[in-house]
Amino acid sequence: MTITEKVSYLKGLMEGLSIDSISKEGKVFHAILDTLQEMALSIEENSKVIDDMTEAVEMIDDDLTAVEDMVYGDDEDDFDFDDDEDDDDIYEVTCPECGKTFKVSEDMLDDGETVCPSCGQSLEFDLQIDQPSEGSNDAPIRF
Repeated sequence: MTITEKVSYLKGLMEGLSIDSISKEGKVFHAILDTLQEMALSIEENSKVIDDMTEAVEMIDDDLTAVEDMVYGDDEDDFDFDDDEDDDDIYEVTCPECGKTFKVSEDMLDDGETVCPSCGQSLEFDLQIDQPSEGSNDAPIRF
């Protein structure tokens, strides 16, 4: 039985007992009953709002969990890797301005420039490949 149903039951009891609102005691009982009825309606409204808010928070929590899984998840199955694609080579570069070392990809080197993440200095790359000497199989790369 809900609170409003209980208040309605009390109201029916009062009417069944023929408690009038003219006597002092009757006025008190009717005032208490009116207060109980307002409280019951207010509680029901608040319960509906709480249920709606709980549902909204649960939806937000589910969405946040999905975002956390995408950002912090370490499951490799989440990513679609193309096995045929060659991985870019990664190189370490030392900034001549601040001396910090950071990593750049081959694509960044091909672009010819990047910005130091530490100091913001613009760095330019001039890749020149020397012809290997007869005794060497490796061609040095100059920056």
